[in-house]
Amino acid sequence: MAVFVAAFVAAIVFAACERSTPAPAPAGSTAVAGGATADELLKRMKDRYANATSYRDEGFCTLVDRTKSGSSRGGLALDFVTVFDRSKGLCWRTDQRFDGDSAVHTAVVGSSDFVSFAWSWTMSGEQVKGATAWAAFKETLGNTGRIAGVVPALLVPTMDLRHVRLDPTELDDAARAADETIDGVACAVIDAHGWMDQDLRLWIDATGALHRLRAIREVPASFGIPAGTNETMISYKPEFDATIEPEALCPEGVPAAP
Repeated sequence: MAVFVAAFVAAIVFAACERSTPAPAPAGSTAVAGGATADELLKRMKDRYANATSYRDEGFCTLVDRTKSGSSRGGLALDFVTVFDRSKGLCWRTDQRFDGDSAVHTAVVGSSDFVSFAWSWTMSGEQVKGATAWAAFKETLGNTGRIAGVVPALLVPTMDLRHVRLDPTELDDAARAADETIDGVACAVIDAHGWMDQDLRLWIDATGALHRLRAIREVPASFGIPAGTNETMISYKPEFDATIEPEALCPEGVPAAP
């Protein structure tokens, strides 16, 4: 991950700013963000991303398919980097590793206008231009694209990523659980029921930044495969208002968006 991130982020110059690290969340507390309600925090998150002039993150995602008894029956893990500048475009890159496969497969999704997307994937050898956002994420990531597109959908709500919305109006039964500390940052924990009939848990700091997302979905039996669950966990290291150089949005070898 370190080599990948260093190579990919080399062209990004971060704006110098002072940032204080919030104190760890007290056990059992819901005091983060002054005790704001779940809906208030979700709206704060929505507004922070939708109004960001630039953003970057790096993170890690795991997806595990389990039987009803809890045994794993497959999954994948991926490292990812998001680079976004509202005036220049978006580039999202991931290195994927599937269970039982030692190879690393790299996928990149990019756009300069948030309407027409280009994508490439080393696993299939394809390079495609002129795709919708939804098609680009789905083709490179399959079902996990529904999760991977969460932050791009927050950054540009008008993008065609309708199935991965974290809009408060599209989540049911949102409620706060006990606060937790993620990588030294005190976070409010919110449980909700959302798109694709999934149980969601979000870890959001007092500023509205998303640090972790868990989604659990019940999978019905089909084609002789017993019923089970899919669990996806994504961890983010979000940074807002970085200075993004244009070359960071279209890495060498990746098709530029039309």
